[in-house]
Parts: sequence; structure tokens; C-alpha cells
Amino acid sequence: MNYVQTSAMLTDWKKVEELAYLSEVSSVPLQQALRHLQGAFVNFSARRGTVYRDCFARRGRPLVRVTVGGGSGGSTASAG
Repeated sequence: MNYVQTSAMLTDWKKVEELAYLSEVSSVPLQQALRHLQGAFVNFSARRGTVYRDCFARRGRPLVRVTVGGGSGGSTASAG
């Protein structure tokens, strides 16, 4: 299963009554999550996985990836 297939599934899921909450948010972060997930699966299967030691900020708050500008070329920042 690749990104194109999961993106199409997301479109179908938004039409399902039980998953209507997916339509209440922007598609951009959902599609970004699918892209990141696909990349993680590809890297894992190729055994190129990276161990992220800094997945939590020093104060115990999780880091959040935020896209500025909303486009695919937008910059990212970590909040925490």
C-alpha cells in the first residue's frame, strides 16, 4: 500500500458517517501524516530506520511538528 492508495482511502473515509469527524479538519495535516507514515514504512522495510531519542521535550511535553504556510514547501518548526 502506498501514499496514493492511502490518500484515496482517506477521501473515502471522509464520506463514511462514522468517520465524519475527519471532514471537520483540514486535509493538509492528515495527508502529511500519511506521507510521513509511508516514509517511515519504507525506511523501516529498508532497515534505514532512525531512532528518535528526542521525541519528548526536556520538560516531558511531546514535540509537535507544525507546518508554516500550509504548502508542501512550507517551513517546519518544533514546539514543545
